Amino acid sequence: MTRWTDFIKARNSGEEPGAPWWVNDKVKLHKWAKSNEFPMPKILRSWATPEELELTDLPKRFVLKPSVMFSTWGVMLLEQLPDGNYWESLRERRLTTEQILSEQQRAYERCKYKGAYRLIVEERVDSPDKEQAIPLDYKVYSFYGQTYLVHQINRNHSPIRMNFFDGKFNPLDLENSIISDWNTRDLDALVRPSDWQQLLQIARNVTLKLETPFMSVDMFVSSDGPVIGELTPSPGDAFYGNNFRLSEQFDLFLGEQWTAATERIANAN
Repeated sequence: MTRWTDFIKARNSGEEPGAPWWVNDKVKLHKWAKSNEFPMPKILRSWATPEELELTDLPKRFVLKPSVMFSTWGVMLLEQLPDGNYWESLRERRLTTEQILSEQQRAYERCKYKGAYRLIVEERVDSPDKEQAIPLDYKVYSFYGQTYLVHQINRNHSPIRMNFFDGKFNPLDLENSIISDWNTRDLDALVRPSDWQQLLQIARNVTLKLETPFMSVDMFVSSDGPVIGELTPSPGDAFYGNNFRLSEQFDLFLGEQWTAATERIANAN
């Protein structure tokens, strides 16, 4: 039987025909989401290189990020302070405009896809919980119209805290599914949002529209409901075991769902 990690390994090595890697380009993803009426924060401004960066005439709070970097490389959740500097919530630090530019330049130098690179400003999604500077991140593992895992991440703590739901937003049986050192890592309190059904439906519809057997649909819940933050074809945590890994049993189970999703796609066509 093929495990989920086997499918991801094949996807990463280029063995999967038609793998939708283009979603890693956030500018293309925004255009696709808008044309298909999937909710995403608006892009307010963009530049071809960090040297063009100009932060005047922007909202007081916004997100600055490169369009083609992975993980949180270059991502800044910024709020302008009265003295003209900025508070960066993701890493809890104070930055000058010069420091922002310098860090974005380092991210640009690291970027392997400079032809597609853009530095973009996005609308900032505020958490429904006013005590949280950063909204909870829900990474929904969607398999062509069906969901089987929701990875909840709370970035308001350092180190980050996480927990897991099943595909119906019920608490996941961690003992038989997720392996991590919970003695040294704090589990986050599970928070099932009021719009959880809509959130799951968006994630299901994304994979149906993409006609892909698997995608991690990374979402936030705003005051206006769920929005897509990004799409991740190859979630690093679960594959590389950075913060957790799948149990053999759960890895096989998700592999079965990938196989079943591939069959549904074939039957639909």
